Amino acid sequence: MRFIKTLILIALVVSCADLFAASQEEMADKELGEIQGSKVYIRSGAGLNFYRCAIISEPAKVVIAGEEMGWSKIYPPEGLFSWVSRNYVDVSDIDPSKGIINRDNTRVWTGSEFVPAIHCSTNQVNLNKGDEVKFYDDNSAEDDYYKIVPPEGAFVWVNSAYIKNLGPLSQYTPQTAEPKPAEKPAQPKEQAEDEAETEMKDTETAEEPAGEEQDSRKDNGEAEPLEDAETSDAQVEAEKPAQDTQPAPKVEIKETETAKMIKKCLEIGKQLDRELSKEQVDLSILPTMKEELTTIVNHPESGKAGKYAGYLLNKINSVELARTAMKQVEQQDKELAEKRARIRANLDDKLSKVDLIANHTLSGKFYQSAVYPERWLIKDRNNKVIAYGIPAKKEMIPELKQFIGRDVALAGDARPDAHNSLPLITFTKITPLED
Repeated sequence: MRFIKTLILIALVVSCADLFAASQEEMADKELGEIQGSKVYIRSGAGLNFYRCAIISEPAKVVIAGEEMGWSKIYPPEGLFSWVSRNYVDVSDIDPSKGIINRDNTRVWTGSEFVPAIHCSTNQVNLNKGDEVKFYDDNSAEDDYYKIVPPEGAFVWVNSAYIKNLGPLSQYTPQTAEPKPAEKPAQPKEQAEDEAETEMKDTETAEEPAGEEQDSRKDNGEAEPLEDAETSDAQVEAEKPAQDTQPAPKVEIKETETAKMIKKCLEIGKQLDRELSKEQVDLSILPTMKEELTTIVNHPESGKAGKYAGYLLNKINSVELARTAMKQVEQQDKELAEKRARIRANLDDKLSKVDLIANHTLSGKFYQSAVYPERWLIKDRNNKVIAYGIPAKKEMIPELKQFIGRDVALAGDARPDAHNSLPLITFTKITPLED
């Protein structure tokens, strides 16, 4: 039994040694510090001109990354957070508790319990497109910013006067942050086995539940025979108490409301992606999706599901907005085509009249003269008389009254009038310019 316990102890020591060795390189340049005093401010930069982020008190431990101008640069303790603009973060489709940066050189701002997100002005670190961030909690949005767990490379500052430097972090165990014991000198094999056995017994005794019956040999201080470790399997099975042969009751694991809502969001997200991949999107399914997602967003226990549902709602709204814009463009194109057709028809009509006027002597509004009953007046668009006209044949006179007040073109001979300065046209043909 002593040999078996010794092997177990050696295995535990080796595994712990491997774990600590893996983190030695990370802890090489770090030091452990202990806060001295109560209500010490953590600041966003090295100086009193930087805003306060949080309060920390002794005997809290912090990890020191460096020192500058009397201020210690420390890794953000648990509870601190950072801000990043929502415009540059896409919620992960796979894990809504995480976000993906969508732009290079995206600034991350140092968060504060005392300063609103919009006024946090210390650039903590820059992230690039594709970098992953973890949201601080389920309600991690404020104004236009997401509250996130400080990413790698983020630091805060504490006045060095309030930190006691305890030495390199590599000298302390991660579990207790206490100095490692000094290494013992080499001992004879038998003495080492005895001490290992003693330590194992102490550990087993400390972990044994209160009220449980102890082995009578241990109570009497008797050593446990080594041969017990070699007891046959048949003897062990024979000594076991009879077990209840009834099957263990089945434990029904109920799915939480949040898990159900996340599952529903994932289904809607996949359905939406499939629909958007088609050339012709079926918009009739979008209202149903929006109704289901809105219900999730408004649910008091939606948590991460509500955040993902909000992301999908924005995506659907973008699709509907794009479709509405396309319909408006199509309607405008249709109206523009109709206007072009009317303009072309009007232009063709005017061009035909130009050709008609070119083959006539004069055009204008046609009226009968009140001064000279046998004459007719031709007026321009300003209602000014520009010429007089008389028909070349008297047979034309009865037909002239139908042209009064209308735009006409006269064909004939023009000559000066002896009675006034306006020309006199003896027309042989009169043609209306409008229907």
